[in-house]
Amino acid sequence: MNPEQPIKPEAEKSNKLLTAPEIILPEDIEKMDKSWDATFFSDSHGYTLRYKNGQMSFTIEYPDRLPDDLTETEKSKFSVNDKIVDGKNVPVFTYQYGSFKEPEQKESNVGFAPEYHVAEPRDFETDMPEVQQMTVEDLTEFISNKKVIFYTGAGISAEAGVYNMAQLKEALGIDQAVPVDGFVRTVLNDPETAQNQFRQFCQSAFEHEPSPAHQSLAEIAKLKSTKILTENFDLLQERTGIKPYHTEGASLKKDIDPKWFSDIDAIVCVGLSFDDRGLLSWYKANNPSGKIISLDLSQPTYLGKEDALVKGDLQKILPEVEKQIKIQMGIN
Repeated sequence: MNPEQPIKPEAEKSNKLLTAPEIILPEDIEKMDKSWDATFFSDSHGYTLRYKNGQMSFTIEYPDRLPDDLTETEKSKFSVNDKIVDGKNVPVFTYQYGSFKEPEQKESNVGFAPEYHVAEPRDFETDMPEVQQMTVEDLTEFISNKKVIFYTGAGISAEAGVYNMAQLKEALGIDQAVPVDGFVRTVLNDPETAQNQFRQFCQSAFEHEPSPAHQSLAEIAKLKSTKILTENFDLLQERTGIKPYHTEGASLKKDIDPKWFSDIDAIVCVGLSFDDRGLLSWYKANNPSGKIISLDLSQPTYLGKEDALVKGDLQKILPEVEKQIKIQMGIN
């Protein structure tokens, strides 16, 4: 080694986002812990829904007092304990139902935002810019000649029969704008119905087969030796034989060195409606000249004027891109 040549830090040596996706075998998927937690909260109340290998639990919390809309019978089902809400110790009324009990938590999910965002989400909803319109041929050319990573959202899984969050909230009757909604009524009075609806949602995510878009995206990622990031908790991408990186606010900054973003020409978003965790905003902050390309039926709110949209059915777009890239590479 040339003694005058500086030694680069490990983070700069290897951009893990621009490496081949990890292979996963069917038997490994079956051994995986199939679990998911969801928290819905407002200033007046909060819900925590948990699923783990077929078992479920629901937790409902109200700080300070129970709403008058509850009947006396419904109120009697709650216990009260002091918990921390927004940094203050307050009495919180709690009801838990499920096949496994949750450990006592000192902090409440009412008004308490978990470590979810890595940056302020990128959102141009109030002033949607005019963005570049890309064709499938344009997209193929870009992916073939640039360094890209992929980022998937609920839109890619819809074809496989997986609910999105809006559909889950509608099915369970969750309305955070009111203190007592259909979800509260059902959990307190007919919890098995709520469990059945939640079970169907989770099983669709963990057991359904991948869509054509998932299959093609896996092939493109392997051809490009690049990573797929996903906001989805489902296992549809795993069932194509490769393992995506599931984005979680608590682990994103630990797992991803923001310096890596400067090497990436574009993040190609597939069926991603919102910059929910702020990852796209984080990317732009660390690579202002980087591009965001969205594959969707309509323009999402995170696209800026320098970004691009491939408008159409991603279940048709991705198989065509895969086909064209393979033709370019002389692969049958």
